[in-house]
Amino acid sequence: MGISDAELLKLVIEPTLKLIDDCSEYAQQCLTIAAKACHLGDNLSPKHGPGLGVYGITPCQHRALWDTYLIHHHELASQVRGLASQREFLLHPDEELITNLRYATAIAWLLVRQHLETTKQVSTASTITDVVKAVFGHRNCDIAA
Repeated sequence: MGISDAELLKLVIEPTLKLIDDCSEYAQQCLTIAAKACHLGDNLSPKHGPGLGVYGITPCQHRALWDTYLIHHHELASQVRGLASQREFLLHPDEELITNLRYATAIAWLLVRQHLETTKQVSTASTITDVVKAVFGHRNCDIAA
């Protein structure tokens, strides 16, 4: 039992991107491809690599995003923190990537956004797969956009 990419897009990705006021077709496509590359979370824990959850985000990526990106974007950090569980986030922040789809989706998109801003890469449909590979390190990103 799982979630389809269409359900993930409609029920999780779109509403999350709207919550953080960053909903674009490019963002939706990036996140859908990243989730597909991780087989929509078939392996939520790091049995087959260091990544966690639907997007395969590593604990190192997670912490670095907070320490190097969100620290400079206070309002956005507050919105993202609001998506996390009140108590569990403080005790086990990386587990939010497994148990909280909206939080993981916001973090995944912000990793992409940080990459685009850092590399000054233009966000076009032709770059989606390359960006997903660069950010999430997926080797099987031959999924059509």
